[in-house]
Amino acid sequence: MEDQNRKDKLITILYGSNDGLSLLIQNYLEEQGYLVRVVSNRKEAIKSFLNNQPDLILADHSNLGFNGEGLLESVRATPEGKTIPFILIHGMSIPDDSTLALIIAMGAEFITGPFRPSQLLNMIKACLKEPF
Repeated sequence: MEDQNRKDKLITILYGSNDGLSLLIQNYLEEQGYLVRVVSNRKEAIKSFLNNQPDLILADHSNLGFNGEGLLESVRATPEGKTIPFILIHGMSIPDDSTLALIIAMGAEFITGPFRPSQLLNMIKACLKEPF
């Protein structure tokens, strides 16, 4: 069920290692009323962030050519990016201790696969401080 208040919420997805999953996530979030922009590499991700500041960034932990932690560090290094909600998607396992420490220290969230779309949606709502 679409919430009209979400029409102005832009979510940028950095995904390159599994285009099928990025398309599935994009379609699901658009059905929920979010605006979604998918980028596939670091250059596009940084450009998209600087030109169209999203309300939330969703990134693949191990995107080909640029991992999600690298994007998180780059975003958090800018004044505009210090408070943008950021969710990292980790494949089939919980991140190792050093990665988990970085995620927590930089104020990001993570979700491990496999996950249900509703789980991701609830995490997005929590990050955007939207009602469930």
